[in-house]
Amino acid sequence: MKAWPWQVPGGQSEKPKLVYNQFGGTIGAPIKKDKLFYFVSYEGTYDHRNVQKKVTVPTDAMKAGDFSSFLDSGIMIYNPYTTATGGLWPTPRHGCRWLRQAIHGAIAPPTPPV
Repeated sequence: MKAWPWQVPGGQSEKPKLVYNQFGGTIGAPIKKDKLFYFVSYEGTYDHRNVQKKVTVPTDAMKAGDFSSFLDSGIMIYNPYTTATGGLWPTPRHGCRWLRQAIHGAIAPPTPPV
């Protein structure tokens, strides 16, 4: 898979570096005929590549608990402190249901003391 990554910006002229080395060797011979022998094997692999990652850095508003920018894209923000299971026993078909309360307006309340 040495294709051009889709994350690379449009005007970039060089492909990210990828070096893949795979090597090894074996040697063996008899010491005493039909009695004693030696056999040595070595394998090695080096894989050098630049990691392409797309990350999201939280804005100052997100750090303060304001996630209202996600409302336009239809993403719901839930309060993690209200998570509870929806049934006593998980079923093989549906698994366990989680019940959570949405944060209205996508502005998180202050973190409760521990």
